[in-house]
Amino acid sequence: MLGPSATARLPGRLSFRHPVGWKLSRYRLTSGFSTVLAYLSTARLHPPCVGTATSETCGLPLKTLPAGGVLILWSASGSLSPNAPPVPGPGTPTTVGGRAARVQVASPPRAPCGSLHADASIEVTIAGSHRQDWYEVDACIRSPHIRQSEAQVLGMLRTVTFAP
Repeated sequence: MLGPSATARLPGRLSFRHPVGWKLSRYRLTSGFSTVLAYLSTARLHPPCVGTATSETCGLPLKTLPAGGVLILWSASGSLSPNAPPVPGPGTPTTVGGRAARVQVASPPRAPCGSLHADASIEVTIAGSHRQDWYEVDACIRSPHIRQSEAQVLGMLRTVTFAP
């Protein structure tokens, strides 16, 4: 249920389709064992990091999700533990792009969506190319039209492909 869509290509040979009204923004952020690959949103975003001559502080690329808004964070994460689960996190087992995944739809939303005044969230973990790495998709959704936006996020996930 994407309607008119555009294709996004991200690092890791990852691509997917998304509604044309969702704009892709790339801000390269790395923290610990996680790297932000891109943001998708119906809202206008600002750079997530603010710096001075001596420091830099990073957060989300908007303060409040507008009514009917969607913000999606795509990131790549990893662990040094050889005992890390292949797909960490909560949710229902499924597949995304032919890889093992977990999907959890939550209302009220899970972090970080609550701080944006979102009304629902979708948290997705997708197995990476090695046992200790994975992709994360965090979608924040604000009413109205929660069910429609959830269907669009889940529709986007059905189009994910990983190039060999």
